[in-house]
Amino acid sequence: MPTAKRLVLILALVLVFATGLLYRIWLLRFDACLDGDGILRYEPLARNLLAGNGFSHRWEPPYQLNRSDVPLYPLFLAGVYSLTGGWTKAAVVAQQLLELGILVMLWQIVRVLRFPKPVGMLTLGIAWVMPAFASWTRWISAEILHTFGLVAFCYLLLLACRAAPNWRGWLWAAAGIIGGLTLLVRVDVMYVFLPVAGLWGLVVAGRMGFSQRIALLGVYAGAVCLTLLPWCIRDYIQFDTCQLPGIGQFDYKEPYAQWVNTWLDDPELLRLYAWHRNDPAGPTDFPPDVLPDANERERAREALLLGRQTVTRETGYPAEVNAVFASLHKEGKEKRPWDHQLRISLKRTILCWVQLGSAHGRLSWPNSTVLQAALKGSWLAILGSALLGIAFAVARRNAGLLLLAGLIASRTALPLIDGWMADCRYLVQALPFVYLFAALGVWMPYSWWRTSRRRDTTEVAAERGQEVLPAVPNRR
Repeated sequence: MPTAKRLVLILALVLVFATGLLYRIWLLRFDACLDGDGILRYEPLARNLLAGNGFSHRWEPPYQLNRSDVPLYPLFLAGVYSLTGGWTKAAVVAQQLLELGILVMLWQIVRVLRFPKPVGMLTLGIAWVMPAFASWTRWISAEILHTFGLVAFCYLLLLACRAAPNWRGWLWAAAGIIGGLTLLVRVDVMYVFLPVAGLWGLVVAGRMGFSQRIALLGVYAGAVCLTLLPWCIRDYIQFDTCQLPGIGQFDYKEPYAQWVNTWLDDPELLRLYAWHRNDPAGPTDFPPDVLPDANERERAREALLLGRQTVTRETGYPAEVNAVFASLHKEGKEKRPWDHQLRISLKRTILCWVQLGSAHGRLSWPNSTVLQAALKGSWLAILGSALLGIAFAVARRNAGLLLLAGLIASRTALPLIDGWMADCRYLVQALPFVYLFAALGVWMPYSWWRTSRRRDTTEVAAERGQEVLPAVPNRR
């Protein structure tokens, strides 16, 4: 490489590294951020575990045991707090270390997929300098630990598909264990993604017989089940019931949530009318631009006010409030047909992706109009490049990239299917692979252009009767 180009590359790497490092140091100026699930679920669960009060979300006695949440993130917080005397900022530091681990595994995934080193450097550069993922390390939320588990799971599964026969069984078992542990961090789509990913791995694995594939499937499924078994036994002992871990936490099936799903088209509305619906200071007037029917808005307002006065964490809204919202849900489905519902779903999904990496309220970023505009523009460019990279994966039928694209699709399905999940945090887990596809979206056109240029140079030289010599390797 010429000296001038080498110098430019070194300066660019130093600038990218310094920018990302300074941003993460700047994040440490703030304490951990508690909001939503952090204050309602994870923080009380961790504090009660630390105090010996059991797995309970109650701040005061009696400490009723929790049967809907999964244990690993509260245990992670409790472990961090036990080492630091309950210092919440220590959770930020621990999650920043997890982020570094994610970047290391992302580099290894690029190597397993056998892409050139510049693709890995570009992937890490984008992930390091963009603040979208790093900002979530400041939140008491399961997203960072869940992403760590998902990236580790994909890495092990990719290794297992390429492993030598003597390592194959161990890697499939390890992938199953990590997959099970990741489910115990956060449930959402894991009950679908884990089986689909396992079947994908068996289809694309190296040469082996049908019986070997069935045996590996058994190893993988057995590892997942054994990982989940202790928590299932705990639920059976404590509540005398057999259930899958975390299966009872999906309260979005309540009539109010079902009605909201028929009209919610913007993630910003979710915080007002979903997460803070029972806040006495929360809004009671529903947006007329989304709900033009004044009678529907008034009935919903009255029911919501009554629900706020009578709601309990254990039983939710009383029967009369649920009956009103069930009726509104039925009428809403009739007034808003499937094509309208489809437009609503697509709009909120696109807005989720756009708001994830730009000026979203949870993004820790200096309050500067210029910086916000630059951030939003760069994020949209990354999304466009990632779509190009995914198109390349589909066109080339690259099995490894299709697994990662499938993970992105599974996260995207959440806001698409249900308005109750139209929150940017459900897409955070896909960010590392979005960065990888964005790097591919930049590298592949450049690689094609460079190949075309070399071919043109060779053809011109041949027409002139000149001999084209191969490049001499730089031996050191």
